[in-house]
Amino acid sequence: MYSDFYLSTLYVDAKRIVNTHKSKNQATATPSQYKRGKHVKKCFSDPCDSVTKHIESIPRIESHYCRRDTNKEYVVGTLNMRILYGKYVEHCSQTAEIPAKEHNYWHIFNQI
Repeated sequence: MYSDFYLSTLYVDAKRIVNTHKSKNQATATPSQYKRGKHVKKCFSDPCDSVTKHIESIPRIESHYCRRDTNKEYVVGTLNMRILYGKYVEHCSQTAEIPAKEHNYWHIFNQI
């Protein structure tokens, strides 16, 4: 289809040339814009509210060290992040919501 001289001069294979011609703008006959690295980051703002509400519903206790110097609150010792995320996923399945990913849950938990 394409001459060997043309392909060896550009040092590309025929597939790249065919794909370029397939994706060109039909009105102007120019190649489409380069799209690598231009994806839109997915936002998890919708599950963010449900994660925040779930985290706020977790029972907390005050620190028994330096109570007057800090106002930090801690989760009960029998709970950890895996258990909390499991409860969050269970809650989402009961309310027919799409749960956030585990790393997003952890990120929001650490930000609050």
